[in-house]
Amino acid sequence: MKAPSSDISTWTIGQLVNELDLCETSIEAINDLRASGSPLRRYRGALDFFTNRREAVRAELSRRELERAG
Repeated sequence: MKAPSSDISTWTIGQLVNELDLCETSIEAINDLRASGSPLRRYRGALDFFTNRREAVRAELSRRELERAG
């Protein structure tokens, strides 16, 4: 299977939903590490990446929903 391009506006709904799930799971895992006493500074970059990516994917899904609703 071909990897999606970095331009999420070209992704299918399925790819967007999968990416959203990946982001949510990653954020949860990082937060679990933090809760277990691991210092945030070790994970700050990853947490920022997945949080920003999650918001971008949510925005694209919302845009598509509005576009479809017409």
